[in-house]
Amino acid sequence: MIILQDMKKIFLTILAIGSVVCAQAQMDNVVEVENTYTPTVKDANKINVLPQAETTTVKHYDVEYQTDAKATDDYAFEPAEAAQSDLLAKGEPENFLTLAGGNGGTLLTRGAYGWELSNKNTLHFDLSLRGHNKETEHFADENLKWMQRFYQTKGDVLFEHKLNDLSRWYVRGGVTSSVFNYQPQEVLYYGNHIDGDILPTDKQHTWDAYAETGITPYRFGQFTVDGYLKMRVFKPKSDKLFRETAIYTEYEDGKTLVDYIDNEDTYEGAVNLDYEINDQHSAGVGIKDRLLHYGSSTYKKQNAFEVLPHYAFSNEKVDLRLGARLIFESGLEQKFHVAPDASITVHVTPEVDVFGEARGGLYFNDLFMMNSLTPYWKTPNRQMASQFNQVEANAGVKWHIRDGWFAKFYAGYDVSKNRAELTAPIGQLSRNEVFTADGSLVHIDAHTKYSYKDILNLEAKGRFNGWSIKKRNPYYYESPAWRPVVEASAAASVQPVTGLRIGVDYEFASFTSDENVDYKRPTTHNLGASISYKIPRQLLPLNLSVYCRGDNLLNQKYDAFYGYRTIGTTVLAGVALNF
Repeated sequence: MIILQDMKKIFLTILAIGSVVCAQAQMDNVVEVENTYTPTVKDANKINVLPQAETTTVKHYDVEYQTDAKATDDYAFEPAEAAQSDLLAKGEPENFLTLAGGNGGTLLTRGAYGWELSNKNTLHFDLSLRGHNKETEHFADENLKWMQRFYQTKGDVLFEHKLNDLSRWYVRGGVTSSVFNYQPQEVLYYGNHIDGDILPTDKQHTWDAYAETGITPYRFGQFTVDGYLKMRVFKPKSDKLFRETAIYTEYEDGKTLVDYIDNEDTYEGAVNLDYEINDQHSAGVGIKDRLLHYGSSTYKKQNAFEVLPHYAFSNEKVDLRLGARLIFESGLEQKFHVAPDASITVHVTPEVDVFGEARGGLYFNDLFMMNSLTPYWKTPNRQMASQFNQVEANAGVKWHIRDGWFAKFYAGYDVSKNRAELTAPIGQLSRNEVFTADGSLVHIDAHTKYSYKDILNLEAKGRFNGWSIKKRNPYYYESPAWRPVVEASAAASVQPVTGLRIGVDYEFASFTSDENVDYKRPTTHNLGASISYKIPRQLLPLNLSVYCRGDNLLNQKYDAFYGYRTIGTTVLAGVALNF
């Protein structure tokens, strides 16, 4: 108990020191592991923690065509590799603190701590402050410089009560605050440009908060039940004159109504019930409801009620799931949708699996969705209908080639309606405008990973995307753009001596172009490197690492986000403490 109290004191003291250091940045409101960890070097403001073994999409770009809105967390970086590699690979307690800084105002602080309140109750906290602030060039004018500022603060808390060895009741919540600048733009007066009249950079501030409670799968007899209730609030703030959430409605009498979306609230609940028929067969049904409400008189409420029946079969050779999503949509539109929810995995040999899946679903084209596409989004004047993915199908093979060496190859086909897309307004790109289009996507993916003990880690993945736009909605005439065609990444890390890790990463992406759009997103070439050293305990009685990461070492002028160039070469250095 004394040791635990001492560790708490150390954690809180260092976290307080880190907060003081962060405050000196003069900001008014700053804003799943498999085997061993392989680092992925991104821009310093987008460093990932864990590569997802089942997702071959290059993480740097999947915010541009994902269908599951994840808001600001998609483009917020995570602590450096040195802070968590041993922690996650070896399953140590989730207690750590990382402090780092670098050129361009790059800042990273994060601390997490978990308390075992009793044999059945635990409490976890996770706090972070991160971002950058550096002068860079405007997308359309290399002579026009502006401060690309993006800071984010985030806090999460989780309480868990152990119901039994397999089930938990949990309550969690959190808040994320992001502050960033847009690029300079010409001031418009009734649609006319005024030469030389430039709005420097205006500040955008978003709040994203959530609260959730639920029960993980709980078994009683032959039944298993789980469910949750969740509320989420998204609130954008900025200068009303150029506010991205402004909605202009023009009437026949020539009058124009200007409305602003002050906030967006979503309420979601789900319950799943499964019945085990025998050791191999089971069946069940899920019920899910989502309600979307805007703080605006112009936008309508939306609701999606879903029923998800399914049947499952599993033995040593086959894992099969047959199901469907029955979706009743109301509010903006009154529609009934049916989408598949099926998958199969055939264990051909102990080393080879052949798999296939077909899924689909409904996604609100709301502020969350726009924020998942780019933080620099602009609300369209007309409320967008919900995106419906008729099918998202994949088929391929997983191969355990030998100890520590895995590979996955698959191809997929997606069909969607009212898909949220990015486009560019003619002449300006201060904000990324969003519209919808129907279309399809064919993709081919490859992913391989090799690990040798805790000494060598290699990983490579690539994806080819074949996009097809079938129809553009009649009230949006812009051209969709910025879709990645080829994506690829490679990473390697080595531990030549105990505690010393050296890593190198490379990313590549090419993009579609459209003759109707006067800006082509440049091809990405991103080279990065990292080095960390875990100080031996005999030299220092703390589990302490020092590390340094460099990104965009070739100083390429690619887009970190559509139309927003990277801030150039960045170097981030700091310390990480695990306890």
